[in-house]
Amino acid sequence: MAHSGIFSLLLLQFMEAHVNYANLDMLIGSIMNYQLWGLIDTSALFGPRFERVNMFYSTPEYYTKMKYRETIQARKTAAETNRKSPVQWSVKSDDFFPYSDCAHCFWTGYFTSRAAFKRLERVASSFLLAARQIAAVPTSTVVSGENDEPLYELDDALGVAQHHDAVSGTGKQHVADDYSKRVQSGINTASDFVSYKLKAIMLNASETDLPNLSFCQLLNETICHVSEVCLQERIFHPSFATSFLTLLFAFLLTIVASNYLE
Repeated sequence: MAHSGIFSLLLLQFMEAHVNYANLDMLIGSIMNYQLWGLIDTSALFGPRFERVNMFYSTPEYYTKMKYRETIQARKTAAETNRKSPVQWSVKSDDFFPYSDCAHCFWTGYFTSRAAFKRLERVASSFLLAARQIAAVPTSTVVSGENDEPLYELDDALGVAQHHDAVSGTGKQHVADDYSKRVQSGINTASDFVSYKLKAIMLNASETDLPNLSFCQLLNETICHVSEVCLQERIFHPSFATSFLTLLFAFLLTIVASNYLE
């Protein structure tokens, strides 16, 4: 009797996995027992090539090992009988995408859909990495919120954004909006902490000093709310009996990786 192996990949949900496995156990046990009791015609159910089937939990490694053993045995038999080996390895040359799971529902565009959110995720990831390095710098004073894990909100939002229906862009619109909302909220919380931390690091200043220091998220924008406010506000200096424009300070921070082996 010829032996042949079929490997079926099952994707199970992590939630309620015990229910899925319980159903699979029942399916496997029923088929094996029905064959033993003669209650099913295996050839009629699975095809004329199969006189009996053996179903069990397997792995890609075990399947490949058995397929290799089958190939070696078939080649040996073919050499002894001067016939061509009947074993055929299937080869897939086309793409897996796009595919459809319902009428007019196609899964495609993973690399181009929701480009704005893909960009937001990249920017937020870079900012989180920089914020972590800034948070690791010791200061003489404790920065407000430093003990409350101020980067957790952004860290958590970016973790959720790695879901295969998030950064891929295949989620529903209202779900995609929620992803963006969570990431942006995390950036806002982290940027406030970064501003306080930088004051403590570079200026040795307390939270009451430079109260308007903020992190600018408008990279390459043509507007700047902070500078506009500075131009509108004027400070009266009694010594000169006149007013001056509010001073605007800009801090540029660049995180540079260094080779510690040098």
